[in-house]
Amino acid sequence: MSKIDEMKSNLDAMNEVLQAGVNVQEILEEYILIHYDIPTTEEGDTIRNEFYSNARAIGAVQLSESVYFMPWTDEANTQAILLAGVEGATVFVHYSKSIDEEQGRAMAAVYDGAISKWMEDIRKRLDRIKKHALEGTPHIAMRMVRVTQEHINNLEGICERRGVEAFKDELVSIKTEFSDAITKVLIAEVYR
Repeated sequence: MSKIDEMKSNLDAMNEVLQAGVNVQEILEEYILIHYDIPTTEEGDTIRNEFYSNARAIGAVQLSESVYFMPWTDEANTQAILLAGVEGATVFVHYSKSIDEEQGRAMAAVYDGAISKWMEDIRKRLDRIKKHALEGTPHIAMRMVRVTQEHINNLEGICERRGVEAFKDELVSIKTEFSDAITKVLIAEVYR
């Protein structure tokens, strides 16, 4: 049994056992596209927020509201099942067992573009952290440091799974810049 067949079988089994109601459809090998409609209820809001928190950590990229593209892993399957567990939710997981090379490159380009955007967003956060340190508001910068560290940690796993050397090199550069930013914040805090 191929890895894709095994992953689909696992998702189908979880879906059936939990009666989650995930609609599984074919789209692309090794990646899945999850899109959902979750009711605005206390339960729906809680699960949606948990999904947002977990999505980047498992390598998901948001294509539009409620549409995420990610590597097909057991963690991704679990997220789909959790979303579908909300009463009134509609969840679709699209997958594919075979693609042509051109389509594979196109989908990888979408994914890589999102990773590049995350890196750009982190660099913008680092610029804002340094700006707060220099403008005498290091307490704001310190709050940003914690969230930025979480983004960097998530990005580290994503870059490792993707295996693109350019991303790994860029991440090293971001980590260096992050260390420099923290130093500026700490110095600003001491002299405040």
